[in-house]
Amino acid sequence: MPLTARVLDEGHEQVAFLSPPVENTSSIEERMQGYRDALRERGFPGDAERCFTELHSTLPGSRSADAARADREALHAFLKREPGLTGFVACEYNIAVLLRQVLEDAGENEPDRVIACFDSLESPQGAGSFVYIKQDQQERGRGAVPSTFSSTSCAATRCR
Repeated sequence: MPLTARVLDEGHEQVAFLSPPVENTSSIEERMQGYRDALRERGFPGDAERCFTELHSTLPGSRSADAARADREALHAFLKREPGLTGFVACEYNIAVLLRQVLEDAGENEPDRVIACFDSLESPQGAGSFVYIKQDQQERGRGAVPSTFSSTSCAATRCR
């Protein structure tokens, strides 16, 4: 929620959420819920949501030039359907980069637009141009393992 709240606090009233398909991916589900919660907490009606969750080129096993081209075309079509968007919350850094490329290719990367994203700013490819939240992924992973074992009926075993 803090990421979307930051975009809204900067005065953007038409904000889109961009991600791969949400189903069965808890981190994307949580990020989308945060987007929705931020809109609701600021009094935006339910129809203010602008979610585009059909991006595939960043998914494992889908990274190809053809997939990236298809995602760029899909993003371009989405932007044509939603011309008033000035704020974007990308659920991951690579989607933010893809969006920036689409906006630049269309000559629409205006300075009053903001792109916000999560994580993966190790790439020097314009990382400073995004609003972002960087999470400690290593620590989150360490915390998830004990939680997973405590919520299942299996025990950890040593492989030989």
